[in-house]
Amino acid sequence: MNNKNRTYARKLKRDFRKNKYVYLMALLMNEIRSSRYKRVVLSLTYIPHFISVVVCGLLLEFSWSYSTAVGLFNSVINFTLLVLTNRISRRLSETSLW
Repeated sequence: MNNKNRTYARKLKRDFRKNKYVYLMALLMNEIRSSRYKRVVLSLTYIPHFISVVVCGLLLEFSWSYSTAVGLFNSVINFTLLVLTNRISRRLSETSLW
């Protein structure tokens, strides 16, 4: 084995050690039979990447500080969850916030 192949093998090992949970999740996702459940799980695992892109976009577009962008995004998420919870409460019982 020459030096170039050894370097490549080391890089592959290092990459696998860093991303072993990503590879494991990809293999486990392949075992899920229900396509509806698979779509939900894939969407939920992608949300953190989407959130980071939105926060970085807010920082770059409006030249806000990091805490301002995170606070605004947190407020939007909280409002969305409040409206969703209110709708669920209204459907399941007679009480709701408004």
